[in-house]
Amino acid sequence: MHRKQTTPARLGLVAAVALIAATGLGSWVLAGLIPGSGTRQAQSDCLVELNVEGIDSPGSNVSGGRVVSCTDGDPCDTDGVCGNNSCTLRVAVCINQQDPNLPTCHPPTRLQKLHVNSRLADARPSSFEGSACGTFVDVPIASNKKRGMVRLSANATAPKGTNPRRDRDTFVLKCLARTTPCAPSNTATTTTTVGTGGSTTTTVQGISMGCSFHDGRCTGSCAPGSRCGAAVGTGSCECRNVSCGDADAPRCNGACASASQACVLDPLNNFSCHCVNI
Repeated sequence: MHRKQTTPARLGLVAAVALIAATGLGSWVLAGLIPGSGTRQAQSDCLVELNVEGIDSPGSNVSGGRVVSCTDGDPCDTDGVCGNNSCTLRVAVCINQQDPNLPTCHPPTRLQKLHVNSRLADARPSSFEGSACGTFVDVPIASNKKRGMVRLSANATAPKGTNPRRDRDTFVLKCLARTTPCAPSNTATTTTTVGTGGSTTTTVQGISMGCSFHDGRCTGSCAPGSRCGAAVGTGSCECRNVSCGDADAPRCNGACASASQACVLDPLNNFSCHCVNI
């Protein structure tokens, strides 16, 4: 009898899916990290990076490798309110990452020191050993010209003998005012009509647009032509207008046919995007 062998790549894929099911999408990272600086620091930028929920990197929301812009009410704004002139970004600090966007950066096995802005203190990994990410924390930002941004510093130092040894980053998070109408919110309109035969009350329930991850499923309501989809690469659950099989690698921001599936980068299939059960 021949035993079916499980390759290291397959083991990694299975482990990733298991971790999603246990902790939710927001705790797992594959790609899309914010390096913190431009190409001049590419060889050291993987020592410490920032993970911002709902943000693709590289992407239209990231400039210079360190400036992240989020529009009030977009999926990256996690406060659940559109049009309130404020954004809440969920961020986590990641260290020693094998980032596909930084091919010239070879992460050390551990860090000697890690200093971060006080607002990121709870977002740091609990250990400086190996490749790790901390827990997400909320960073609220007002969407006005004077207070519409937050600067967050993160400085990592590798052990002696590592070259380059230091990664000094300053991340800038911006909240942009919304210039287009917000999607319909979950509201109810009640109208009472009084006539000779008594009163009639009519309640019209609005449609709530948006997706959320609960009990291993990415569900919600989306505009026509879109559906909720869970993407491991960016740790997000949101409305998507492209299927997983047609999504761009390595971020794989596509929707699967089932709400209990997630779109991941499949190393066994030419590094294409593939749906797996959560």
